[in-house]
Amino acid sequence: MLTVDTAVCTSCGRCVITCPVSSVILKDGYPESSGPCIGCGECVAVCPTAALSCSEAPLPDCDHILFQMPDAGHVREYMRRRRSVRRYLPDPPSRSEISELLGLAGTAQTAMNVRKVSFAVLDDPKEVRRLADMCADWIENNESEDIRSRYARTLEGYRAGRDTILRGAPVLVLALSERNYPKDRETSVIYLTWAELYAPSLGLGTCWAGIIENMLLADLPEVNSRLGIPDGVRVTGALMVGYPDIEFRRIPPRDPVSITYLNKRIL
Repeated sequence: MLTVDTAVCTSCGRCVITCPVSSVILKDGYPESSGPCIGCGECVAVCPTAALSCSEAPLPDCDHILFQMPDAGHVREYMRRRRSVRRYLPDPPSRSEISELLGLAGTAQTAMNVRKVSFAVLDDPKEVRRLADMCADWIENNESEDIRSRYARTLEGYRAGRDTILRGAPVLVLALSERNYPKDRETSVIYLTWAELYAPSLGLGTCWAGIIENMLLADLPEVNSRLGIPDGVRVTGALMVGYPDIEFRRIPPRDPVSITYLNKRIL
Protein backbone atom coordinates (compact mmCIF):
# COMPACT_ATOMS: atom_id res chain seq x y z
CA MET A 1 0.00 0.00 0.00
CA LEU A 2 1.34 3.41 -1.00
CA THR A 3 0.87 6.73 0.75
CA VAL A 4 1.67 9.96 -1.05
CA ASP A 5 2.44 13.43 0.23
CA THR A 6 0.66 15.34 -2.52
CA ALA A 7 2.15 18.61 -1.30
CA VAL A 8 5.62 17.58 -2.48
CA CYS A 9 4.86 14.96 -5.17
CA THR A 10 5.80 16.30 -8.61
CA SER A 11 4.09 13.49 -10.57
CA CYS A 12 7.43 12.74 -12.23
CA GLY A 13 6.55 9.05 -12.68
CA ARG A 14 9.90 7.69 -11.55
CA CYS A 15 8.16 5.34 -9.12
CA VAL A 16 6.02 3.98 -11.96
CA ILE A 17 8.88 3.15 -14.30
CA THR A 18 11.08 1.82 -11.46
CA CYS A 19 8.64 -0.68 -9.96
CA PRO A 20 9.93 -4.11 -11.06
CA VAL A 21 6.48 -5.69 -11.00
CA SER A 22 4.55 -2.79 -12.57
CA SER A 23 2.42 -2.36 -9.46
CA VAL A 24 2.51 1.46 -9.39
CA ILE A 25 0.45 3.68 -11.67
CA LEU A 26 -0.30 7.39 -11.80
CA LYS A 27 -3.94 8.16 -11.14
CA ASP A 28 -5.07 11.76 -11.29
CA GLY A 29 -1.39 12.67 -11.38
CA TYR A 30 -0.33 10.80 -8.22
CA PRO A 31 1.13 7.33 -7.58
CA GLU A 32 -1.22 4.56 -6.59
CA SER A 33 -0.90 0.82 -5.99
CA SER A 34 -2.31 -1.28 -8.83
CA GLY A 35 -1.14 -4.78 -7.98
CA PRO A 36 0.76 -6.96 -5.51
CA CYS A 37 3.85 -5.41 -3.91
CA ILE A 38 7.06 -7.40 -3.36
CA GLY A 39 8.35 -4.93 -0.75
CA CYS A 40 11.58 -4.04 -2.54
CA GLY A 41 11.16 -0.33 -1.73
CA GLU A 42 12.50 0.89 -5.06
CA CYS A 43 9.60 3.29 -5.51
CA VAL A 44 10.48 4.96 -2.19
CA ALA A 45 14.20 4.89 -2.92
CA VAL A 46 13.87 6.61 -6.30
CA CYS A 47 11.48 9.42 -5.30
CA PRO A 48 13.42 12.71 -5.60
CA THR A 49 11.17 14.63 -3.16
CA ALA A 50 10.54 11.96 -0.47
CA ALA A 51 6.85 12.13 -1.29
CA LEU A 52 6.22 8.39 -1.33
CA SER A 53 6.02 5.79 1.40
CA CYS A 54 5.17 2.09 1.18
CA SER A 55 3.76 -0.14 3.89
CA GLU A 56 6.41 -2.75 3.01
CA ALA A 57 9.22 -0.16 2.99
CA PRO A 58 8.12 2.85 5.09
CA LEU A 59 9.89 6.10 4.29
CA PRO A 60 11.07 6.67 7.91
CA ASP A 61 12.77 3.26 7.88
CA CYS A 62 14.76 4.01 4.71
CA ASP A 63 18.32 5.20 5.33
CA HIS A 64 19.57 8.26 3.52
CA ILE A 65 22.50 7.84 1.13
CA LEU A 66 25.22 9.73 2.98
CA PHE A 67 28.10 9.95 0.51
CA GLN A 68 28.90 9.61 -3.15
CA MET A 69 29.92 6.27 -4.61
CA PRO A 70 33.74 5.80 -4.37
CA ASP A 71 35.53 6.22 -7.65
CA ALA A 72 36.04 3.16 -9.85
CA GLY A 73 39.76 2.94 -9.10
CA HIS A 74 39.24 2.54 -5.35
CA VAL A 75 36.38 0.08 -5.78
CA ARG A 76 38.40 -1.91 -8.31
CA GLU A 77 41.41 -2.19 -5.99
CA TYR A 78 39.25 -3.08 -2.99
CA MET A 79 37.58 -5.90 -4.89
CA ARG A 80 40.82 -7.18 -6.42
CA ARG A 81 42.75 -7.14 -3.15
CA ARG A 82 40.16 -9.25 -1.33
CA ARG A 83 41.61 -12.73 -0.98
CA SER A 84 40.49 -16.04 0.45
CA VAL A 85 42.05 -16.48 3.88
CA ARG A 86 43.32 -19.92 4.83
CA ARG A 87 45.20 -19.06 8.04
CA TYR A 88 43.29 -17.78 11.06
CA LEU A 89 43.99 -16.68 14.60
CA PRO A 90 42.46 -19.16 17.07
CA ASP A 91 40.05 -16.81 18.86
CA PRO A 92 36.68 -16.41 17.11
CA PRO A 93 35.24 -12.99 16.29
CA SER A 94 32.57 -11.73 18.67
CA ARG A 95 28.94 -12.45 17.95
CA SER A 96 28.35 -8.72 17.47
CA GLU A 97 30.96 -8.73 14.69
CA ILE A 98 29.40 -11.78 13.06
CA SER A 99 25.95 -10.21 13.36
CA GLU A 100 27.22 -7.05 11.70
CA LEU A 101 28.75 -9.10 8.87
CA LEU A 102 25.68 -11.22 8.23
CA GLY A 103 23.23 -8.40 8.81
CA LEU A 104 24.73 -6.59 5.85
CA ALA A 105 24.92 -9.79 3.78
CA GLY A 106 21.20 -10.31 4.31
CA THR A 107 20.40 -7.01 2.56
CA ALA A 108 21.73 -8.29 -0.78
CA GLN A 109 19.57 -8.43 -3.87
CA THR A 110 17.34 -11.47 -4.40
CA ALA A 111 14.95 -12.62 -7.10
CA MET A 112 11.63 -10.79 -6.60
CA ASN A 113 12.85 -9.71 -3.14
CA VAL A 114 12.04 -13.19 -1.81
CA ARG A 115 14.16 -13.78 1.30
CA LYS A 116 13.96 -17.41 2.26
CA VAL A 117 17.63 -17.75 3.18
CA SER A 118 18.88 -17.39 6.75
CA PHE A 119 22.14 -18.08 8.57
CA ALA A 120 23.32 -20.53 11.19
CA VAL A 121 26.66 -19.87 12.88
CA LEU A 122 28.96 -22.44 14.43
CA ASP A 123 31.27 -20.29 16.58
CA ASP A 124 32.70 -22.82 19.02
CA PRO A 125 36.09 -23.77 17.53
CA LYS A 126 35.87 -27.23 19.11
CA GLU A 127 32.55 -27.88 17.36
CA VAL A 128 33.99 -26.55 14.10
CA ARG A 129 36.79 -29.11 14.43
CA ARG A 130 34.29 -31.88 15.14
CA LEU A 131 32.45 -31.00 11.95
CA ALA A 132 35.74 -31.20 10.06
CA ASP A 133 36.27 -34.65 11.59
CA MET A 134 32.83 -35.70 10.34
CA CYS A 135 33.75 -34.44 6.89
CA ALA A 136 36.97 -36.44 6.87
CA ASP A 137 34.99 -39.58 7.75
CA TRP A 138 32.48 -38.70 5.02
CA ILE A 139 35.27 -38.54 2.45
CA GLU A 140 36.93 -41.73 3.64
CA ASN A 141 33.74 -43.80 3.69
CA ASN A 142 32.02 -42.26 0.69
CA GLU A 143 30.40 -44.61 -1.79
CA SER A 144 31.45 -42.32 -4.64
CA GLU A 145 34.87 -43.05 -6.11
CA ASP A 146 34.85 -39.52 -7.50
CA ILE A 147 34.56 -38.01 -4.01
CA ARG A 148 37.22 -40.30 -2.55
CA SER A 149 39.70 -39.61 -5.36
CA ARG A 150 38.96 -35.87 -5.57
CA TYR A 151 39.70 -35.36 -1.88
CA ALA A 152 42.37 -38.02 -1.40
CA ARG A 153 45.14 -35.48 -0.75
CA THR A 154 42.84 -33.45 1.48
CA LEU A 155 42.10 -36.52 3.57
CA GLU A 156 45.76 -37.52 3.70
CA GLY A 157 46.74 -34.09 4.97
CA TYR A 158 43.91 -34.01 7.51
CA ARG A 159 44.79 -37.41 8.92
CA ALA A 160 48.40 -36.18 9.20
CA GLY A 161 47.27 -33.39 11.50
CA ARG A 162 46.85 -30.47 9.09
CA ASP A 163 43.43 -28.84 8.87
CA THR A 164 43.04 -29.15 5.12
CA ILE A 165 39.25 -28.99 5.43
CA LEU A 166 38.51 -25.81 7.42
CA ARG A 167 41.99 -24.26 7.56
CA GLY A 168 41.84 -23.53 11.26
CA ALA A 169 38.86 -21.19 10.92
CA PRO A 170 37.22 -20.68 14.33
CA VAL A 171 33.79 -19.88 12.87
CA LEU A 172 31.69 -21.52 10.18
CA VAL A 173 28.71 -19.67 8.71
CA LEU A 174 26.01 -21.78 7.09
CA ALA A 175 23.38 -20.46 4.72
CA LEU A 176 20.03 -22.15 5.24
CA SER A 177 17.14 -22.14 2.81
CA GLU A 178 13.56 -23.23 2.98
CA ARG A 179 13.11 -26.51 1.19
CA ASN A 180 11.62 -26.33 -2.30
CA TYR A 181 12.65 -22.69 -2.71
CA PRO A 182 13.81 -22.72 -6.37
CA LYS A 183 16.42 -19.95 -5.90
CA ASP A 184 17.95 -21.40 -2.74
CA ARG A 185 21.47 -21.90 -3.98
CA GLU A 186 21.67 -18.68 -6.00
CA THR A 187 20.42 -16.57 -3.11
CA SER A 188 22.83 -18.25 -0.69
CA VAL A 189 25.78 -17.61 -2.99
CA ILE A 190 24.80 -13.94 -3.32
CA TYR A 191 24.45 -13.52 0.45
CA LEU A 192 27.77 -15.19 1.22
CA THR A 193 29.53 -13.24 -1.52
CA TRP A 194 28.32 -10.00 0.04
CA ALA A 195 29.69 -11.25 3.38
CA GLU A 196 33.04 -11.93 1.73
CA LEU A 197 33.20 -8.43 0.27
CA TYR A 198 32.23 -6.75 3.54
CA ALA A 199 34.42 -8.85 5.83
CA PRO A 200 37.81 -7.12 5.21
CA SER A 201 36.40 -3.75 6.27
CA LEU A 202 35.59 -5.36 9.64
CA GLY A 203 39.06 -6.87 9.97
CA LEU A 204 37.76 -10.35 9.17
CA GLY A 205 38.90 -12.97 6.71
CA THR A 206 36.72 -15.47 4.86
CA CYS A 207 36.99 -18.47 2.59
CA TRP A 208 34.40 -20.69 0.96
CA ALA A 209 34.24 -24.00 2.82
CA GLY A 210 33.87 -26.00 -0.37
CA ILE A 211 34.61 -29.46 0.99
CA ILE A 212 32.31 -29.06 3.98
CA GLU A 213 29.76 -27.53 1.63
CA ASN A 214 29.77 -30.62 -0.60
CA MET A 215 29.00 -32.79 2.40
CA LEU A 216 26.26 -30.47 3.63
CA LEU A 217 24.67 -30.09 0.19
CA ALA A 218 24.24 -33.87 0.19
CA ASP A 219 21.56 -33.17 2.83
CA LEU A 220 22.53 -36.11 5.06
CA PRO A 221 20.06 -36.64 7.93
CA GLU A 222 22.77 -37.63 10.41
CA VAL A 223 24.80 -34.49 9.68
CA ASN A 224 21.75 -32.23 9.82
CA SER A 225 20.78 -33.80 13.14
CA ARG A 226 24.27 -33.26 14.56
CA LEU A 227 24.15 -29.59 13.55
CA GLY A 228 20.59 -29.10 14.73
CA ILE A 229 19.33 -27.99 11.33
CA PRO A 230 15.56 -27.37 11.73
CA ASP A 231 13.01 -29.33 9.76
CA GLY A 232 11.88 -27.60 6.61
CA VAL A 233 15.26 -26.10 5.74
CA ARG A 234 18.52 -27.35 4.30
CA VAL A 235 22.10 -26.08 4.15
CA THR A 236 22.82 -24.27 0.88
CA GLY A 237 26.22 -22.67 1.50
CA ALA A 238 29.17 -22.57 3.92
CA LEU A 239 31.77 -19.91 4.67
CA MET A 240 34.80 -19.91 6.98
CA VAL A 241 35.21 -16.75 9.05
CA GLY A 242 37.87 -15.52 11.45
CA TYR A 243 40.63 -13.03 12.14
CA PRO A 244 43.34 -13.47 9.49
CA ASP A 245 46.73 -14.74 10.63
CA ILE A 246 48.29 -13.49 7.42
CA GLU A 247 48.63 -10.22 5.50
CA PHE A 248 48.61 -9.90 1.73
CA ARG A 249 50.81 -7.21 0.17
CA ARG A 250 50.33 -7.70 -3.56
CA ILE A 251 47.57 -8.50 -6.04
CA PRO A 252 48.41 -11.53 -8.21
CA PRO A 253 47.43 -11.31 -11.89
CA ARG A 254 44.54 -13.23 -13.38
CA ASP A 255 44.02 -14.42 -16.93
CA PRO A 256 41.82 -12.04 -18.91
CA VAL A 257 38.19 -13.07 -18.91
CA SER A 258 36.64 -14.10 -22.23
CA ILE A 259 33.98 -11.65 -23.40
CA THR A 260 31.79 -12.21 -26.44
CA TYR A 261 29.41 -9.58 -27.77
CA LEU A 262 26.42 -11.11 -29.50
CA ASN A 263 26.00 -8.82 -32.50
CA LYS A 264 24.02 -11.21 -34.65
CA ARG A 265 20.27 -10.94 -34.73
CA ILE A 266 18.57 -13.46 -32.45
CA LEU A 267 15.94 -15.28 -34.49
